Parts: sequence; C-alpha cells; structure tokens
Amino acid sequence: MPRAQTVPEYVVRLFRSLRDATRHRRLSAPVGGQRFALPDELIDLNSQEGQRLAAEAFVNQKLVQALLRQEHPAFCAVASAMTVASAEEVGPADQKRFADVFRKAETWPPVMACYGLDALDALPALLKYWLLSHLQYDGAPLALLAQWLRLLDFDVEILSSADLDEDAFREDEPLVAMFLQPFHQVQMNQGDSC
Repeated sequence: MPRAQTVPEYVVRLFRSLRDATRHRRLSAPVGGQRFALPDELIDLNSQEGQRLAAEAFVNQKLVQALLRQEHPAFCAVASAMTVASAEEVGPADQKRFADVFRKAETWPPVMACYGLDALDALPALLKYWLLSHLQYDGAPLALLAQWLRLLDFDVEILSSADLDEDAFREDEPLVAMFLQPFHQVQMNQGDSC
C-alpha cells in the first residue's frame, strides 16, 4: 500500500500537475496531413509488413474504421478511449470535450483520485470539470479512462503488468482474444499514462 502523502507533498503534486498541463497545453498536433513519427519498435498498419500482420490476424474492422488521430500530443489515452467509444457510436467526437462525459453524469466517480489528488474529489462538479479539462493536457491515467468508459456503459477491468506476468496474461483466454490473433507479441508496459 502506498504511503499517505503529507500536505506539502500533496500541494507539490497538484502544482506539478497543473504546471505540466499548462506547459503541454501549448503543444500542438501535426497539421495538414502530417503525422507524428511512429516509434521504431512499432509497425505502421499501412506498411507492407503491417498489412501482412493484419491479414493474418483477427481485426475488428469497426474499431479500425473508428480510429481517431490524436488532436493533441498528450491525448494518446484520450484518443484511444474515444476510438473505442466511437466504434460503438457513443461519447463525444471532439477529444477536447473528453471531460463532458463526467459533466453529464448524475454523480461524478472519483476522477481526481486517478491523478493521486483524491481530496479534490470533494470539490463542486463545475470546479472538477474545469480541473479535469485542464489536467487532460498532461495525459490521462488508465484509471481515469476506465471511469470514463464505465460512464458510457462499457464493462471495464484494469489489469496491470505489475500484477500479471506474461504467462498469466497468455492463459487468460478472453483477454488474449481481444488482441490480434495469431498472438504475435504484446508488450507489457509499466506506466499508467502516456
């Protein structure tokens, strides 16, 4: 269990989150058909190798057709969650409106706790909406995406590579079925956000 934060540590965490979100908000995504560079370890779906892998795999065409481009460099998680929602024709279409799903909810889930700022969950909804709309420019934690998808009636379970080794992952047939088949490679990431 993590050690409880002292008040000064909590204030520093809040300050850093707000500062980083403010800095990142000024960044912009490529425009005019330009794309972010794909990391070397990934294979472009439009490449010959990407097309070969897709031909061998089970590919959810509805999901591929709904694929959204990141509207901001910090929106990798937001774009991913919105792609899933878009494939099911739910949720907002504009990534900058990500927090609107929480604003429209009858009761807010503990969204600030997703950032390690759980005391802020007691704030009024309008203030949480403003904070969340700003903090999304510093990336979105996995727990926040889960809360967002749950509000859109998705059944979500968070699995962490810290709690699950590769052998256990491969033995979970429903989980494996969600990924490309044949099962080529899944990288187990340690981080919770972009």
